[in-house]
Amino acid sequence: MNTAKFKGFAVIAFSQEKLRGAVFRRLKTKHELVRHCSLVPDPADPAKTWKELFRLLAVSRDEPLFLCGALKKSFFFRTRMAEIPVRAIRGALALELPRRRLSTGQEEESVIQFSLPGSPAERKNASAAKEGGENENGSEEESGEIKVNACVFPASSLEELSAILLQCGRKADMYVYPFLALQDSDPALHLPDVEKDFYFAADSWQMISGGGDDPAGTNGIWEKIFAQKFELPSDLPVKEFFSLLLCARYFLTPSFASSEAGLDVLPAKLRPSRLKPQLKLGALLLVLILFNALWSCSGQWLHNFREYKVLSREKAALAEENRKLSAKIRKVEKDGKERQKYVPVKAGENEIVRKLHDLTDFLPSNVMVSSMRWSDSGVDLTMFSEESLNISETFRTRFPYWKLANIQQRNFGGAATMITVRLTNSDEGASPERERGRRR
Repeated sequence: MNTAKFKGFAVIAFSQEKLRGAVFRRLKTKHELVRHCSLVPDPADPAKTWKELFRLLAVSRDEPLFLCGALKKSFFFRTRMAEIPVRAIRGALALELPRRRLSTGQEEESVIQFSLPGSPAERKNASAAKEGGENENGSEEESGEIKVNACVFPASSLEELSAILLQCGRKADMYVYPFLALQDSDPALHLPDVEKDFYFAADSWQMISGGGDDPAGTNGIWEKIFAQKFELPSDLPVKEFFSLLLCARYFLTPSFASSEAGLDVLPAKLRPSRLKPQLKLGALLLVLILFNALWSCSGQWLHNFREYKVLSREKAALAEENRKLSAKIRKVEKDGKERQKYVPVKAGENEIVRKLHDLTDFLPSNVMVSSMRWSDSGVDLTMFSEESLNISETFRTRFPYWKLANIQQRNFGGAATMITVRLTNSDEGASPERERGRRR
């Protein structure tokens, strides 16, 4: 968990004598301690005191809540071991445990909690610097080894803390034994609310030989360390809040994030689901995105459907109009073809009736015209007569419209005569009446 990304967090430090709490808010370069309080727990009903502490601190459920304190029958030690994956360290510590504690013959089920002092980068640099050399205390230290802070306590002690949280209706992100927050480069530390008779220095417990408020002689150093990390109120009794401030500092370090697998000892039911709101928000966003996509697709589909219907109607109208135009075109083409038949035909003569009348008057009355072909160049006549005629003299006479081009006459035994005449056009246009008048 990256605590620095939250706007704030809360820390509660508990012991047999005091219950202390503080709320921190993130600033640009530090964290400010905005609220703090200290209460004496009620031995008959400790959950009541915890509820009052939550009320006074106004701890938000959206911000991380960390617990620190010494559980009953817990003990702490620092050891070295080969550099192995973090998840395998708990098993290695279980093998180390019989050598670290006294056997009573009736050991309870134990819970092992551990941390790795320093960030991964610091541990890598320290390992490189100490390779083949001596550590700061002058003792030989093999390369490839890491330091591990370990705390062991009975599972029943954790159950008491779980019961209090359940009665308060609250959940905690993490519980940490205070000395697990020590870094490799930290000075000696004495926490009287955790261990009255010993202080921790040089990777081991040191017995307090004399009295005084500062048996380790490092309270001033720790106050400077805390001042570098936090904006503390002037009325805060820093010494009383050493455990709380030590753990608060630890929760902001990269070492906390790298050791989270070893610190996670609280039951799942007591830990808040920090990712649950994000998952819900992600699911909601996904639903909104899908709804928006479906809405857009449905809108686009409806728009396309309406446009398709309009285009279909226009297509049907165009098809009907095309059918009508095609019918008109076929009719016009048919009429055009009919007209083409008469285009080459020349207009007839305007005086054809008068010419036929004059020709009828010109021919003898005993002659029957059996065929006549009228053309632009002249007239071809085939005539019969029951009498023997010599009509050639008649056609050789000057004719107003035509002139004789050819004449053939055949007599059939004196009983009938067939006459074939070819007349060509003449430039003169006098009528037969005028011609007869001229001859008289």
